[in-house]
Amino acid sequence: MSSGCSVPAFAAPQGHRGRPRGMALLLAGLMAAGLAGGCTAPMGKPDPDRNRQLVTSLASDPTVQRSFATGRGRVLDRDPEARRVILGEVVREQQRLLEEPALRDDYLALNARLTREVSSAPATRPLMLENTVDLLERIPDDPELRRRLVDVMRELMKDPALRADMMAMMRSMMSQGGSGGSSGGTGPSTGRMGQGGTGGGTGGSDRGNGEPGGGGDGGSGAPSAGGT
Repeated sequence: MSSGCSVPAFAAPQGHRGRPRGMALLLAGLMAAGLAGGCTAPMGKPDPDRNRQLVTSLASDPTVQRSFATGRGRVLDRDPEARRVILGEVVREQQRLLEEPALRDDYLALNARLTREVSSAPATRPLMLENTVDLLERIPDDPELRRRLVDVMRELMKDPALRADMMAMMRSMMSQGGSGGSSGGTGPSTGRMGQGGTGGGTGGSDRGNGEPGGGGDGGSGAPSAGGT
């Protein structure tokens, strides 16, 4: 009693200039191989080992992988429901990488490296800097984040080297501001000092009476009334 069975022949669809279309040919080949694998074993039972070898061979074929990648991209573009499912799986895969102890460190290191590359590449560095400034500008609007930022700054200022750098920067800013203000504020400053010189005013009054000038009260802050 024969256990064989016939496998139907599939004609590959023809494209331009007589070349078979890749995806249609692939599907036709899979169907034919599946039917053939199911009929080679005795009594018509499927051969799991042969089917596994077939799938492994297809998975390792660059042409097959390119066809699947192209098809996946087209599905993402054209089918909103499929896009939601596929991208949802991508997000869950990312989460699983963080939860997998054997891969977590490698995944974090990869992300840190990507961040560094994005921050230094000429094409993306300006955008990264702009994003950073935008985030910092939003911190004062959040009381909790503002408090945490202040705590971080206080902790950083405990570093002697950093504190010295900050003080040097502040002194430089103050010296630049002072030099700019001294040239334009001499007149008003002299006038204020003349009004506040209580000791000198009182001494001038005494000298007007022919008496030696005393030191004055020094602390009343009242302007001199002149010698009488």
